[in-house]
Amino acid sequence: MDRIKHLILLRRCLMTFESIYSRKVKQLDGVFDPGVEFTQIQHHFDLPILYREILRVRFLIRPPYKYYLGVGPNISYWFGGLGELESTELLDE
Repeated sequence: MDRIKHLILLRRCLMTFESIYSRKVKQLDGVFDPGVEFTQIQHHFDLPILYREILRVRFLIRPPYKYYLGVGPNISYWFGGLGELESTELLDE
């Protein structure tokens, strides 16, 4: 008996929109010069648009399993940030 004959695939699809605020921080320290430090903070607003398919797969008489497949673009808007570079060599004396 072939298992592929007993595979039942039920499809449900939907479109989802989400809005996400994120704050991303990057900190770098000098490897060769320990007096160098760089800190950067950025603010982003992301809008992922997903086409999501819900797949229910059933083998023989077992209960169905749910699998999710999501595909789509992510629209990101950068609306601010600041950075700071500190070094012992950049100081005026």
